Amino acid sequence: MAKPHASIEAKLAEHFTQPSGTANSNRTYSDADVQQISSLLAYSNVAWSRAPRMYIILRLIDNLNLLDGLLESGFTDHWLPVAARTLPSSWGPDIKAKFLRIQPVVLTKSIDLEKGDEGKHRHFGQDEPLPFVVKTILGRGGSGQVDRVLSLISYKEYARKRIRRTHIFGDAKLNMRIYTNELETLKRLRHRHIVQLVGSYTDPVYLGLIMSPIADCDLAQFLSSVPSSPDKLPLLRSFFGCLASAITFLHLAEIRHMDLKPENFLCKEDAILVTDFGLARDLTDLTQKTTVGTVLGMSPPYCSPEVAESEPRDYSADIWVSRMRLPGDAHSLEG
Repeated sequence: MAKPHASIEAKLAEHFTQPSGTANSNRTYSDADVQQISSLLAYSNVAWSRAPRMYIILRLIDNLNLLDGLLESGFTDHWLPVAARTLPSSWGPDIKAKFLRIQPVVLTKSIDLEKGDEGKHRHFGQDEPLPFVVKTILGRGGSGQVDRVLSLISYKEYARKRIRRTHIFGDAKLNMRIYTNELETLKRLRHRHIVQLVGSYTDPVYLGLIMSPIADCDLAQFLSSVPSSPDKLPLLRSFFGCLASAITFLHLAEIRHMDLKPENFLCKEDAILVTDFGLARDLTDLTQKTTVGTVLGMSPPYCSPEVAESEPRDYSADIWVSRMRLPGDAHSLEG
């Protein structure tokens, strides 16, 4: 275990002492505090810097000697809060009791961001840091931008979709409706061919959705690569059964996607997943399963005929596949 440089240790100590210089085990820690401690720990111990909340708890109870073993057994800050039965069996009851008593001081709002159905939607203020590092931009669309982000809690990578809360053209209400619709729909869905909701938040500028997995490409990009990579054809054929399974699952859950198109199917290794539920419609509470009228934002090239003509439509509108021709291929896909 590398010992922090004296100046680094002095800065760390500031987070654990009162102005009088005595130990302070009563304070609570914000996300900003946790990130500052993590940054300081990175100078001497990268492993510790990735579990700053565990570090804080064990330092406060004067048991930092247990941190390496805890991390080696697989613990991360993402595990918090923990129960007594979760802690290592080698720990005595006194240490476990101290750990459980102190852990609330580091249960910041960002702890809930990767809990899926068990988590809570969180709001971050102007000066509150988000626990993500942006790695790259994955794509941009009409309703927002999707980034590859690294979580500073679990150190897993996710796709984060951000939608602006306000817009100079007055799209705030529409953006909120799209965001809320996608959030509530994804909360209901668990299927191996549908993207998984990891968490959600708002900040002063954006609405955020954290999702998994990060795709290799979308179906439109995959289709364009098939002519030059004929070895992908067997995989392409397998996608149709996967998508049929996903759409059947949606319809049995009484949800219509309402914007199915190649760009809204994500390819990840040998799997394909449905994404972008901003226009989806939940019909569980409606007695009328047939709708009429245009849907703002739908992609005209992929609308079924009845949708394009603003005529009554039902679940079958999700099954329509417009005529698509693969570049350089004499065959086409029709539906």
